[in-house]
Amino acid sequence: MGFKIFSVTIFVVTIIAASSRIGIVVNASSTTNTDPHHRRQTSDHGGSLLQQALIDLGGHYFHHGKNEVQGRDATLIAKGTSYLTYFKLAICSAVLYLEPWASNDAVMHSHIISQAQNRYNKTSSIALEISYHKPVRASDFRWATSHFTQKNGHTSPSIQDLIHNFNELYKDVKRGDRYLVEFDPESNGGVSLSLNGILLGSVGKGSPHEKELANAIYSIWFGDQPFFERLKSDLLTPINNYDGIVASASGNSNL
Repeated sequence: MGFKIFSVTIFVVTIIAASSRIGIVVNASSTTNTDPHHRRQTSDHGGSLLQQALIDLGGHYFHHGKNEVQGRDATLIAKGTSYLTYFKLAICSAVLYLEPWASNDAVMHSHIISQAQNRYNKTSSIALEISYHKPVRASDFRWATSHFTQKNGHTSPSIQDLIHNFNELYKDVKRGDRYLVEFDPESNGGVSLSLNGILLGSVGKGSPHEKELANAIYSIWFGDQPFFERLKSDLLTPINNYDGIVASASGNSNL
């Protein structure tokens, strides 16, 4: 039991957040980040001001926008950010990306399941990107995913089967690694998990339970019983310090 509590503590610090260090780096080449995935991101999207402008979260850098989701051309922008520290140790940084029209609560249960919860009458694509400052074991991700999806009421056999399949995608992560959890209702591609830009797999593709699965997976961070309430609060708090950059890049065809 003591070992399991320790494992849970390690997973907690991979997703809890303190958003007190948020900076903007307009020129990616001026940064000193040596993460190879970071370098790949900046070189892949050099044509867009929104892509060039970076969010600095504890020395890990994130684009303000993404130009695809699950392989489909789409425009997503950063809506909420978190920089994690635990007893002054940097653990991870995270950014929530949604479609420009969507409010941050688009990741909440009612908005994923029901299209009628917003004036656009549709469900936003979602991308949650987490960059790790410390290593985390795949077994800890699996345990927490199973535990907290159940705490949030996702206990039906059909959903539990899909969650089991999703758990099989997890791998150990080391310092500098990035997980990306994506859901795109337009492509019916299920819920996908990528590590350092490489797709590990998608679960629920074409399933009638696709939205329920997305709701279950994102409930780990945004459910009524989230893993850590402060993380939920931080990521649901809208970013308001880069409006000028978003506005100046909104007409760029490279987004």
